[in-house]
Amino acid sequence: MPKQVLEAATEHLQLESQIGGYEAAESSSKVIERVYDSVGSLIGARREEIAIVVRASVHYYNSEEEVEKFSGAIACIAAE
Repeated sequence: MPKQVLEAATEHLQLESQIGGYEAAESSSKVIERVYDSVGSLIGARREEIAIVVRASVHYYNSEEEVEKFSGAIACIAAE
């Protein structure tokens, strides 16, 4: 894990322990929002096209489930 990531995570956990999780999230919201712009700038995408997830497998499973739902909906429509 990069040193900067570890430091940011540690600082946020310390803040949570001092003021609570919801309050820490609220106080960090502007920093978190800037991540979308930074990542978008890095890869040439709009902030609306960026999805920050805990790990890639979360995104994969969510996408797979959505494809299954969509396929099932198409099958229902086709059967009508």
